[in-house]
Amino acid sequence: MAAVSIAVLLFLPLELAHLVPALFMVGALLIGALVVACVRRWQRSSRPLSPSASEQLAEFRSLYEKGQISEEEYRRLRGVLGGEIRRSSDLPARKPKTSNETVQPATEPSVPPEGGQPPTGIRPE
Repeated sequence: MAAVSIAVLLFLPLELAHLVPALFMVGALLIGALVVACVRRWQRSSRPLSPSASEQLAEFRSLYEKGQISEEEYRRLRGVLGGEIRRSSDLPARKPKTSNETVQPATEPSVPPEGGQPPTGIRPE
């Protein structure tokens, strides 16, 4: 019996010498995991739930190009979202267009005019 108690007393300090640093390491890993979890939760909560005005405008532009919304709807949405974009970036408000200032898309002929020269936009004199 005395031999067993001597063996226990000899190995007890050796086990504690390994156990204490291992417990500190486990504690540090748990605290690190907790910090990472808190940071991830904070990042997810700070993301906006809806897309920004510029992202919405890009989506409406693609819908207009596909023909899913009319030109009138697109212009109305562009006016609203354009105002939001200007307010968010502190730009001055744009003056409204008059009815004469309609924007026409540029069209280029697929076949060059007679003479074989591609159109240059300059009229010969």
